[in-house]
Amino acid sequence: MWGLFRRQKYNYKVRFTDSIDDPYINQTEISSDDPVSKAEAEDLLREQMEANNIYPEWVRVISLQDS
Repeated sequence: MWGLFRRQKYNYKVRFTDSIDDPYINQTEISSDDPVSKAEAEDLLREQMEANNIYPEWVRVISLQDS
């Protein structure tokens, strides 16, 4: 018998800053097919922002938690 297998998605709530001069803390959610570290989350955030034509100076993840 064939069963349908759904690959698990990992969802994270991320608090981050994207400007050296602005201490404002942003919050968003990201998802990935695999568990991610803070460094990998920064890459995912940058890709997500650039896909929306937002080009941050830099991205630093402050906290990363499962959602």
